[in-house]
Amino acid sequence: MGAIETEVRAAAELLRADGGDLSLVGVADGVVTVELHLRDANCAECVMPGSFIERVLGGRLTTAGVAFSQVIVIDPRTEDPMAVDFASEDPDEVMAELERRGWGDGLPIVVPT
Repeated sequence: MGAIETEVRAAAELLRADGGDLSLVGVADGVVTVELHLRDANCAECVMPGSFIERVLGGRLTTAGVAFSQVIVIDPRTEDPMAVDFASEDPDEVMAELERRGWGDGLPIVVPT
């Protein structure tokens, strides 16, 4: 993952001037998933859209010779927690993931079984 991490860091550098940052979430089956972090909520719209970040990072990966099929950007400006496909249905793990994404409010949640 060295080349992927290098390109994610380089793409993140482009976002920092506008209050954004990127972190690599993972790579699975050719899909590179990154998460956009916004440091300044007052100017979230100043940071380039997730779809543009996908194209920029995809271009950088292609230029670096990295084989991948897709880039996914988890963008807190557009993502709905109800639309997230959680890896587990365990309520504690779901709550931990919500907290990691900054959506947890400490209230218990109900996961349908």
